[in-house]
Amino acid sequence: MVLILGVAAYNYQTIETGIVSYASNMPSTTKNTTVTTSLVGATICSHGFWASLLDANCIDASWVHEFMANISLMGRVSFTENTQLDQLAQERFNTAVTQPDITHYGGNSEIPPGVGEVIYYPAGSSPSAYAHNDVQKGAPGHYNLMVSYGFTQYGYYLGQGKIAESSGCSVTELPGPDINVTQFLQQHGCQVTWVTSTWLVIDMR
Repeated sequence: MVLILGVAAYNYQTIETGIVSYASNMPSTTKNTTVTTSLVGATICSHGFWASLLDANCIDASWVHEFMANISLMGRVSFTENTQLDQLAQERFNTAVTQPDITHYGGNSEIPPGVGEVIYYPAGSSPSAYAHNDVQKGAPGHYNLMVSYGFTQYGYYLGQGKIAESSGCSVTELPGPDINVTQFLQQHGCQVTWVTSTWLVIDMR
């Protein structure tokens, strides 16, 4: 089980809680990847002809755009990418990744009014499968945030950081930002393992 966290700030009010989702495809903790800087975030893919065949679901700009196209189609909304939101998503990643054990660390001070944020950990999934299974079915609060609050613009950032994998419990929701993830899950009988995987930060307005 992989934590999928989401929070929205709207007029400085939190309108979404964090979600814990059962992921159909767990991030690989052994796959070798090369991380290179791109215009927006980092390209989390193996490189070379054979690597591309073996790693068809690498997380890069094309993956994100296809994922957002799926969300748009499923929710009957229209999203366009915004460079200012790309910059915000990078800033949010740079802050949140420093304290991955705190849900949406720094969001209360960095997320402007009217902006919603979701953080996903999609390694190993195709854009379509992640949109349908992990988000729409597994994290309906996040899906609702993305498609039901009138957002039409988004920005994103990809990077690598620590994420929590939990097992042995049936927790399905984190009740808000600024929660100590390890403590919360352990209080609900979960076993927690921290691994390095792909972060996808999306900010919307």
